[in-house]
Amino acid sequence: MLNKIKQETKDFANSFRINNHFLTHLGIDLLFWLVVGFVGLLWFRFGLAQVETLQRINTLNYQLSLGDLDQIPVLTPLLIKFFMNLVMFSVIFLVVFFMVWSISRVHLFNTYFNHKINKKFYLKFFLLKIVWQLFWLPLIIVLLIPFIVLLNSKTMTADIAQLTLLFFFINIILYLIIAYFGMFLYSSFFEHKKIYQSFTEAFSKGIYKLKHMIIPFILISLFFLICYALTLFLQFKVEHSLIFIIFLFFYVFTVVRIYILNKVVN
Repeated sequence: MLNKIKQETKDFANSFRINNHFLTHLGIDLLFWLVVGFVGLLWFRFGLAQVETLQRINTLNYQLSLGDLDQIPVLTPLLIKFFMNLVMFSVIFLVVFFMVWSISRVHLFNTYFNHKINKKFYLKFFLLKIVWQLFWLPLIIVLLIPFIVLLNSKTMTADIAQLTLLFFFINIILYLIIAYFGMFLYSSFFEHKKIYQSFTEAFSKGIYKLKHMIIPFILISLFFLICYALTLFLQFKVEHSLIFIIFLFFYVFTVVRIYILNKVVN
């Protein structure tokens, strides 16, 4: 047991090395968030552009409430146009997000497998990601909706606050479960390039290797606690600490993912 702890600690320490593998992972993540951030900014600008339309809709609704029925022919097409634009831009954002995410994950996992990637592989991996999300979607909805409702409660009593916190941690645990089995899913897909087999192996390998992940999870938890304490200290003691905290987050996230992926792939 002691030798196992020493080996895991050594493996974890090796994940901190800033080498080509580390820089590739970090670069892929930074590029992904830059692209997503740019697309998100465009979506936000679209939202700002709709403020005038919303104000006009509210004005027409108010006039209708006063009995001015002549505004119905004006309001109806305006509402249709607004909701169609909202749906269209939301769908575009989600499609772009999943496509960019899929491309980034392909190149990230390929640092372990060195496959020749073509258009067919990208599309199949994108389909795998969509199916994976749809598989978890019912459970996500069941757990996320109560949290959102509780969070927006007008009367936040002690009981509601505790229940809100409970659902918050439940959703975090669900995300970690999805992320954990997801790593086995993508690893299996790179080995076989088959969607169904990747699904079955994601759970079978994930459950089998769970007992070997106890020490890594303990090390990661302790590491995150130290980083959290450091960020709290920096917020109060260091000027422009936000920039440092952002870089610290990317560094920590990259270290942890490399460490876990080494356990998943090997």
